[in-house]
Amino acid sequence: MCIDFKFLDELFPTEFEGFTAPKGYLWKVVNDPTRIGEDQGLFFGSLFRLLDILPTWDEISPWPDGIIFEHIKTGQRLTFINGQSKYMNLPDEVTKRRLRNRRDKKPVYPLPGNL
Repeated sequence: MCIDFKFLDELFPTEFEGFTAPKGYLWKVVNDPTRIGEDQGLFFGSLFRLLDILPTWDEISPWPDGIIFEHIKTGQRLTFINGQSKYMNLPDEVTKRRLRNRRDKKPVYPLPGNL
């Protein structure tokens, strides 16, 4: 009987490749203020959807101040300060676009003779 050892290598990979996140669960907790010493805390390392993180207009934020979420694909960070969400590292392109759209524009009223 001849045993092929390459076959055994395929059955038992030497390195754990990890798991893929469920669809939409892309925000990982990288800083948890409930963490004390070696204790992991309540949220450290957990994955969440943005839908679960951001409260709606009638909800109060359940997240502790100082918690930091990081998008696992883009590296974008989100934190909560005084119950309000704040993006920590928005790209300059997005920041400029938001500022351009936020400018106070005076309403244009037609002149009475130009109707």
